[in-house]
Amino acid sequence: MQARRFTAVAIMSLALGACASAGGPRHAALVDPENDDYDADKVAAVTQWARTKGATEIWINYPTKYRPRGGGG
Repeated sequence: MQARRFTAVAIMSLALGACASAGGPRHAALVDPENDDYDADKVAAVTQWARTKGATEIWINYPTKYRPRGGGG
């Protein structure tokens, strides 16, 4: 009984480890400053706030400007 339990736990641990490590490291896409959707003003404001508060900022997804959808309704 103990051997079965140990084997089951070992298999589940290996499966969980394989799922957690699959795919390699994720890197955020670089932002093209020429892109109109990139909200440079918000990034500058957050960067300034972070520097004054001594915080570290890490952007996972850079903010984009709000664009209302056309053709309301």
